[in-house]
Amino acid sequence: MNKFYWEKLGLILEPNLSLDWLATWAGASCAIPLDTEGNFRIYITGKDIYNRSRIGTAILNLKNIIVSELSENPVIDLGERGTFDENGTSYPFVLTKDNKYYLYYLGWVQGVQVPWYNGLGLAISSDGINFKKYSRAPVFERDHSDYLGVGSMFIISEEKKLVSSPLPKKKKKSNQVLTFVSLCV
Repeated sequence: MNKFYWEKLGLILEPNLSLDWLATWAGASCAIPLDTEGNFRIYITGKDIYNRSRIGTAILNLKNIIVSELSENPVIDLGERGTFDENGTSYPFVLTKDNKYYLYYLGWVQGVQVPWYNGLGLAISSDGINFKKYSRAPVFERDHSDYLGVGSMFIISEEKKLVSSPLPKKKKKSNQVLTFVSLCV
């Protein structure tokens, strides 16, 4: 069994008032390796002054703990009025397949009796920076058994590659791919 050893690195990124999408908060992130020199592209959830979340990127060098190339604009912005991600995009998870980047994210819209409703969105890119949303609707949403909401997604490939469609299926398990979805309870 592999053992993981974690080392606390301290604060590596903080809010930045000069960037609208990262003005008040830097949080949930995902990293993908870029090279063997310790460089990772990180996809970061930031919040603006109105508490709306968006996803931006930066490069993190783990050898020197240096963040560079912080995006001036989000790579996943707010959705159109009336869409599931109208008030925020957050909790990114990125996987690659066939030279494409699949960015799954939590989209949310404000509620009335509850603070928000959320669903999982998908955006696709050929370079890991310029993403196009797959749909204005979530690719994975609440249903009769998980009616309170979806939290985030994580996909593990047992053979280190994704062999099926990158569209999520609820709690899928095959001999190739395991998809985990956190649910709001």
